[in-house]
Amino acid sequence: MLKVENASVFFAGRDKQVVHALDRVSLDIPERGFVVALGTSGCGKSTLLNAMAGFLPLSEGSITLDGKPVSGPGAERGVVFQKDSLLPWKSVLDNVALGLKFAGLPRNESRDRAQELLRLVGLQDFAKAAPYELSGGMRQR
Repeated sequence: MLKVENASVFFAGRDKQVVHALDRVSLDIPERGFVVALGTSGCGKSTLLNAMAGFLPLSEGSITLDGKPVSGPGAERGVVFQKDSLLPWKSVLDNVALGLKFAGLPRNESRDRAQELLRLVGLQDFAKAAPYELSGGMRQR
């Protein structure tokens, strides 16, 4: 379970005014839960997601995953960025396997797992393709 408790993020804004990007946000997301962050521009959606991913420290409050504090990025949490960041010189399969390699899986295991993940999202036929050969939706998957 991902648990956010009284999470607040403050920034120094223009004229040194304090900007409350998040103000005492609390929520629980159960394992395999599906949650949508919805709101107007500037309401803190991206700030909350960046804090949950471990990219941004909280000013106050806490974020835990299965009872362990989230204090930075980790392999146990995945992030899909708004703009993809695929490596254009690598195949689709190699792009998927890259994170698994960084997580310490041996090359053959990471490639097998990457092929399984491509099958899961219906992209198994594009494993050898270059990222530019994919549609925007396919790149996000």
